[in-house]
Amino acid sequence: MSAVRTGTSNFHYARMRLAEQAARSLSVRNSIEDFLGIQPTADIAKTVAVRDSYYLLAAAYRSAGRRTERRERRTQAWADFRTRPGAYTRCTLRGWASSIRHTMKAGV
Repeated sequence: MSAVRTGTSNFHYARMRLAEQAARSLSVRNSIEDFLGIQPTADIAKTVAVRDSYYLLAAAYRSAGRRTERRERRTQAWADFRTRPGAYTRCTLRGWASSIRHTMKAGV
């Protein structure tokens, strides 16, 4: 049995998808029960609150995933720089020059 690595961006994105799936499931169930008229009004408010909390949880996991992904990319970029500083610098300068050219063409 392998251990789950909780510090990775994939972990956060997987948890985000689970929370979004749970929220959608609650939303569908709420719609069906509302259509059939079998859900009391008090339960609708509770279900909506739970669904909204799942969406907020998904947003938090998305944010954590993006933060972790940026950290992973930054770590990889530094590792590339340490192994091949010339190639990394040329690539970075080429991208920087390209973005300046595009900005100048756009007239910004």
